Amino acid sequence: MKFLIDIGYVFLASLLLAMIFLSFDYSFGQAFFLGTLFMPGAFALKYFIPQLSFSDRKKGAADAFYLAMAVTVLTFFLVLTIHTYVFRPSKFHEVLLNPVFTVLILGIIVSGDVSLQRLYAKFSSKIPDTVSFVSDRHKVAVNTADIAYIESNDKEVYIHMSDGTLYRNKTPISQWESVLGDRFIRSHRAFLVNLDCISGLDSDCLSVGMETVPVSRKYRESVSKRILQEKQ
Repeated sequence: MKFLIDIGYVFLASLLLAMIFLSFDYSFGQAFFLGTLFMPGAFALKYFIPQLSFSDRKKGAADAFYLAMAVTVLTFFLVLTIHTYVFRPSKFHEVLLNPVFTVLILGIIVSGDVSLQRLYAKFSSKIPDTVSFVSDRHKVAVNTADIAYIESNDKEVYIHMSDGTLYRNKTPISQWESVLGDRFIRSHRAFLVNLDCISGLDSDCLSVGMETVPVSRKYRESVSKRILQEKQ
């Protein structure tokens, strides 16, 4: 189901972009194809943005800038290549090489996709009994209920099991949040916790088994409300 939603969103986003590019004197087929050229950059942003760290603000801002420039250059390359070898060069519209226009379009695509994923997660109340992923080049399948919490650390994600087993994975924590459903809550930008494994709450941390998980100021109120609801 999620795969079909992703495919549908790519089609819809490409179609909406085609409506814009039709005003640049492209045929519908060319305008739609041109719209699809923005998708690789958008999905690169979607994948890498959750991995940015702003613990060091200057480094985080620099990494975000370099990421934006990289996906912009990628999109420019695809657009120029298609115009050179597929479309007639005379059709080229110079706004397509405007970095502000390109970043704006990519940002809108990513924002729409993130909103759609959150909406899907909200209404997809059924939690999968098991979840499969790759850890250290091996495919692993675990019971969802046995996952205590997910921890994001730079480019890797750690899956902490309730029995103390630890798995490494590279799937962004935002995607884990979509997969695991509403029994897992964010307590921090880098932590996703199983509600059923929480044994206590302090002002700035959760007790999860024998371990503690931080609660950031951003998520403190939502975490407190959710745990209170569970007790009622």
